[in-house]
Amino acid sequence: MFPRMLVKPPVYRTGAAIDDEAVGQIQGQDPDSVEEWRVAQSLSRFRIPFDFKFEIFDSSVRGGIVLDFLVKTRPLSTPLEVYGQYWHKGERSSKERIRDVIIEDYFRGNSLPLLIFFASDLQTQEMADAKVRRELLA
Repeated sequence: MFPRMLVKPPVYRTGAAIDDEAVGQIQGQDPDSVEEWRVAQSLSRFRIPFDFKFEIFDSSVRGGIVLDFLVKTRPLSTPLEVYGQYWHKGERSSKERIRDVIIEDYFRGNSLPLLIFFASDLQTQEMADAKVRRELLA
């Protein structure tokens, strides 16, 4: 049996990266976007275990990297990045591409390939559910 997901009930918050949608903490941490919140809700709904804000390299120092989600798929985990509308506008920058290569290299041979979910696929909770189902339960 999978461990219980630590997704707190939603609270109404607004901020630079959060839309006017009920968004709560995920495993005790604030999400950076409403899209992250939707993905966490979908993972919990489908009982897919995950770690939110998985630290790859010390995030307290310059160049540190924190992965949005490490999804505990079988036989190997799946690193997952959510490119929300607020922080990731338009095309991926070269800095984001390099970051993704570093993440892939970090997990090479010990995980499935890095998945990137874009805001355009996560506009509603239903869309997020469909994306998670298609990419992680297929």
